Amino acid sequence: MKNHAVVLLAAAALGIAAVSPASAAGKAPQSAKAAADSKVIIPVEGLSCASCSFAVRRALKKMDGVKSIERGPQEDEALITYDASKVKPEQFVEAIAGAGYKAGTPIKG
Repeated sequence: MKNHAVVLLAAAALGIAAVSPASAAGKAPQSAKAAADSKVIIPVEGLSCASCSFAVRRALKKMDGVKSIERGPQEDEALITYDASKVKPEQFVEAIAGAGYKAGTPIKG
């Protein structure tokens, strides 16, 4: 333990980034986790006002694994960032339909 502290102290004095035990063990840093998020664009019919968008956003945000919901490239599209290990794009289509809107075929974003 004493040697480890000396190495960290020396690295700090030289301005060198020390290797953390987590990265030395091969664990991915938090930024790599974010890169693993999936994105999908779903066309939604009837997004004509802010309350419509809010209803769709609320239905999707309730789902486990949904990270963010934004407006897609077109006005009538939703861009969803999600954890693919927890939820599938087909489930977004079902949730949008449950909110009273017609969703088109999901497109990988």
